Amino acid sequence: MNEFSIIQNSALGSLALFSFVKEYHYSKDKLEGPTIPLLMPILPIVFNEESNLALSRNQKRLTSYYKTLADCRTIPVGLQKRMEHMYSNTMNSLNIGFATGMLIYNNASAEITPRPRLTLPDLTIAENHSIIQTSSLLGFWFSKLTLEEICISLNIQF
Repeated sequence: MNEFSIIQNSALGSLALFSFVKEYHYSKDKLEGPTIPLLMPILPIVFNEESNLALSRNQKRLTSYYKTLADCRTIPVGLQKRMEHMYSNTMNSLNIGFATGMLIYNNASAEITPRPRLTLPDLTIAENHSIIQTSSLLGFWFSKLTLEEICISLNIQF
């Protein structure tokens, strides 16, 4: 499966966003979920083969995030443009997540939370599994950082 085919797959994107939101939410002790701006860099990162490969080999430790960015300086390169280019893909993936009930939007807090007790299907294709794993890892890391730290470390702005 090539990168272009993966990027066009909004269903896989919705699973990746669900994985991110679920890990973020659980890492925050189920007290809060991410807002939409935090979701914008997820698909451009996980659907990029080089970024996904570099990140998927890490563990859930905040020091791994900074070490990976230092070791693989290409992750933030062009991320702003990829985010802008993939805006509609991210929104389509979010729409699928909301329409299927995987994701829940809280109007009062503007946060997104996962549907309780929902588990992802078994993704036997290695590339798909890697995308989901990396999304989950990013959910953990982003839950430990402020929006400003994320923007600075990834060289992005909203």
